[in-house]
Amino acid sequence: MSDVLFVNTIFEGFLIKIKVAFLSGTLLSSPVHVYNLIKFIFPGLTVKEKKVIVGIFLLSALLTPPDFISQVSMALPMILLFFLTILIAKIFKFGEG
Repeated sequence: MSDVLFVNTIFEGFLIKIKVAFLSGTLLSSPVHVYNLIKFIFPGLTVKEKKVIVGIFLLSALLTPPDFISQVSMALPMILLFFLTILIAKIFKFGEG
């Protein structure tokens, strides 16, 4: 095993290092961004909506492997679908006798 990085152009090795640094920084800082997003959004939600979001994250934690990225990538579409359903129900006035 040699520790040599084979590249075709002069800048390809540099770009690979930049991409790795960017993806590593994004991955390592994602919990901070999610925490800030939750602190920004949660005060505007009702108690029932908060419980549904926590339940969705618990469900996605049970159904995915034990890593943060797969849990969030499963939970976010379900949360967006939940709020889209609420929006459609309000537009078409479902539940209002």
